[in-house]
Amino acid sequence: MVALYSRTKEPDLRDAVTLHYAGMVERIARRFAGSSEPIEDLAQVGFIGLLNALELFDPSKGVKFSTYATHLVAGEIKHHLRDKGKIIKEPAWLQELNQRINRITQSLAQELGRQPTAAEIAANMRMTEEAITEVLMTRDVFKVLSIDGATEEDDGDKPYDLDKMESQEEATFQLPIEDKMILETAVIHLKEVEQKVIHLFFYDGLNQTEIAATLDISCNYVSHILRHSVQKLRKILVTEDIKDRQLRIRYAPDCESDVMDDQTGLYGPDYFRSRLSEEIQRASLDGSKMSVIIVRFHGLEQLRSFYGDMTVGEFLTQAGSVIRANIRKLDVLCRADEFAFGVVLPHVDRLRVDIGDLLEEKLAEWINRLFSAKGQVGFYVGCADFPDDGSTLRELLAAALRSADRHDTALHQAA
Repeated sequence: MVALYSRTKEPDLRDAVTLHYAGMVERIARRFAGSSEPIEDLAQVGFIGLLNALELFDPSKGVKFSTYATHLVAGEIKHHLRDKGKIIKEPAWLQELNQRINRITQSLAQELGRQPTAAEIAANMRMTEEAITEVLMTRDVFKVLSIDGATEEDDGDKPYDLDKMESQEEATFQLPIEDKMILETAVIHLKEVEQKVIHLFFYDGLNQTEIAATLDISCNYVSHILRHSVQKLRKILVTEDIKDRQLRIRYAPDCESDVMDDQTGLYGPDYFRSRLSEEIQRASLDGSKMSVIIVRFHGLEQLRSFYGDMTVGEFLTQAGSVIRANIRKLDVLCRADEFAFGVVLPHVDRLRVDIGDLLEEKLAEWINRLFSAKGQVGFYVGCADFPDDGSTLRELLAAALRSADRHDTALHQAA
């Protein structure tokens, strides 16, 4: 098709090629998920690169189109991110203050045989501890990074690492449940290795040497991940997207339209049943298989009584994000009722078992990070397949609920 388009330039061929490589564009866009730009926006920029590749590609050169297009798609996204970035000049007084902090830090490290605390640095500089911490935090603001990400060799020149500072607060890292939920919303946008390092450092209390041994990576790389992951989280947490969602949950928690659920931004229960009926009919006509998954949470009434509607709303919003991240692109995620989600899976056979198991695993990990009290909030997952478990909407939903009842809910409660 690419070779034919190079000769004819027919719009239909261009559309067919674009559709064929849509998955490749989305995969490349997800490489830049930590940039704080929405994946959908990055994918749209990537499609521009794909169209450019299609127009510029010369089949006679002997290069695969997929190889050629990959470079142009990634390049277009990189240029987009670079153009959106801002370089801020660091004031001279701040440069001088940072140099003084570096000199005193190095002197204290030699004297004490360890990295000094912010309080010790402040005492030597006759400044408050809060001021020293604030100055150290501003370094991330003025540091310009490659969008390709740094490697572990990039971290050797930094004379003082804020992430290695000894702190009395670090040992008692606890957040209110509301803040934990908001933090989890941001953490899900990090790369998998970044999520692991953040969890081991802040939740499990491991130091950088222990994290390096656990993940089989270098200490320098752990330091790099910690520093830049915190920087990414700071950017994500101040985005208007999260602010808008909190306001929507606070002021309109019960507002539901016929199609969209305003609380989570997902399709509502009416659409879920309508779409499920439609997919059942389609599967019966073409002889294919489809499935439905129900994820129901329990303990949210008690959570609401303690923390209010906003906390429950944020919990459900984040739960939807966790589910969405672990199902296929073509699967349809909806609210099934007040405390449940429904997933419609068209054209699925054996893969449904893998998707169901993955959802249980990821949801259990997520809830265990949120709640310290055992059984405070739990969930169960029920699955049903067409036509094996039923051939109508009522039969499939009943089968999914029966499947959920057979699960021991204690296995899914927070540890």
